[in-house]
Amino acid sequence: MLYDCATALALGHRDVQQNSVSSDFQIGNPFGYIVLAEGRGPRAARDRAAKILVTELFSELKFQCADPADFEGNFTTVLTNAFDGANACLAEVAEEEPEIAPLAADVVVPVIFGHRLYWASSGQVSLCLFRDGEFRRLNMQPANGTPEVGHAGGGPEANGVSQIELSSDPVEVRSGDVVIATCGTVYALGPERLSAAIARGRRRPANELAALLLDEASHAEAKPAGNLALGVVKII
Repeated sequence: MLYDCATALALGHRDVQQNSVSSDFQIGNPFGYIVLAEGRGPRAARDRAAKILVTELFSELKFQCADPADFEGNFTTVLTNAFDGANACLAEVAEEEPEIAPLAADVVVPVIFGHRLYWASSGQVSLCLFRDGEFRRLNMQPANGTPEVGHAGGGPEANGVSQIELSSDPVEVRSGDVVIATCGTVYALGPERLSAAIARGRRRPANELAALLLDEASHAEAKPAGNLALGVVKII
């Protein structure tokens, strides 16, 4: 199975980008992933929190390339350990610079093995699937039966990520599907408007579809767009 992936960021009406996103979908690699984070805590440090979290999680997942079968078989353990390490890094920075504490972020990490989609997420970031003209959110839905694992004390003043939703069972993806990880105004457009935008751009490359979605969000009627971030994966 082939994937066409693109990531995108936009400042919106803000002066500082408080989101961070990175992806790794390589030809010949049997799995790929996106790490997207939206910084929380003191406004002056949100960009650092998001970048640290994405960097730590991305690097840990990169080390799993040596044995993808083991990674998939131990997905919950691997992601739990990865978040523990990222939280420890955020806590260390906050201890050295208490004036910027707490350093925290919302995050979503979709991982695709072949045709099986798993994820880990926390907070208001969204993971969505577009299929056959319909758009639905996958994460933070009670019907998914996904367990939550407590981290960093679970309180609003804690550093790091407080609660993680880990997919207990994968969602099967198939040719023609579009997987979207996003935060902020993009998801706030709503299922109907997002579905219409994706339908218009579904035959375009992932980078053009991502640009189309950013443009749609930046012209939302409700209010000027804040920071925008998304990752798009087209299943070919």
